[in-house]
Amino acid sequence: MNSGHDAFLGKNRTVSASFVETILVVAQALGLSKECLRKQAGLTKASLQNPTNRVDEKIMLALFDQVIVQSGNEDFGLIMGQQSRPGTYSALGYAVMNCANLGEAFQLVPRYEDVVMEIGRTQIEIEGTQIKLIWGTQDNTPCSRALIDSIFSSWLFLAHWLSGKKTVPHKTQLTYPKPQDQTLHHQLFGKNIEFSCEQNAFIFVDPSVLEEKILQADTVMNKLMKQRVVELKAQLKSDQTVTGRITEVLRQTLPVGISSLSEIAKKMNVSERTLRRHLKEEGSNFQTLISDLRCTLACEYLKDLNLSILDIALLLGYSEHSSFTAAFKTWQGETPMAYRKRDKPVTTQIRPT
Repeated sequence: MNSGHDAFLGKNRTVSASFVETILVVAQALGLSKECLRKQAGLTKASLQNPTNRVDEKIMLALFDQVIVQSGNEDFGLIMGQQSRPGTYSALGYAVMNCANLGEAFQLVPRYEDVVMEIGRTQIEIEGTQIKLIWGTQDNTPCSRALIDSIFSSWLFLAHWLSGKKTVPHKTQLTYPKPQDQTLHHQLFGKNIEFSCEQNAFIFVDPSVLEEKILQADTVMNKLMKQRVVELKAQLKSDQTVTGRITEVLRQTLPVGISSLSEIAKKMNVSERTLRRHLKEEGSNFQTLISDLRCTLACEYLKDLNLSILDIALLLGYSEHSSFTAAFKTWQGETPMAYRKRDKPVTTQIRPT
């Protein structure tokens, strides 16, 4: 039995960069330094630049803890949920906002929630007129109160935002102990709240809540976003291969200059020999993998006029401008500057979500 291979197969669960970015934005609104929090979490700007990038679940949970410690606000998760928008939940959020009604939206979440985060699982139980919306970790282990609060608070906020009608559950059940101050809980969830329960759940007794229409639903956009969600879920599955796992790590480490297989092996807690063997079994090799990734990222970065050629070289793990230029000419047959001019990039702008 190869213990190194066994350790490798224990893939860390991940969360979308869009969800982590929302944590940082809301923390900043509370007066904390977004940049300091990002650096303390060991995240680079590049790792959060694309909302579909993945961040280790442990980093997300530690970030929640750090925000609560620095802000002194135990209700941070509840506050974050009220600031969430469809973009917080990647393509799944946009698919949900274009469903015909809340019932269709609720049914979509359990099928594709891994696109947002892999830590938990949503279940919908309907018995007679009672509807129970349940969320918990996949292995039923205790979970951060902040994460639970953010999920349940955002469910109600988005239901109100999308339908135009405020929805309050008949009962709310939460697994964590009763907090000293429950003011915000009652403002959001109503008076009937139970703590230290076996599961986290909203219980509705009026089935008409599922029929509430979503005001700006667009069937064409719904179809496009569902297709995108399916693609992202398929990508998550491909990331479970050795090639996918190494690519995932490289996306995080290239900007800080870690690009050799030996360094990646240390990060993944396996031997370099093990990685080489499994790459070979998958018909790949490290040099091809890193070259393909750098080429893909370079073409993406060159579209952003806020990034200089040197900036891009450093983001890709090159110490010199000239090394990147030479590599790019090998990949694309032209210099990065020539490619940028031909591709007609646009300056990055912050778009509302």
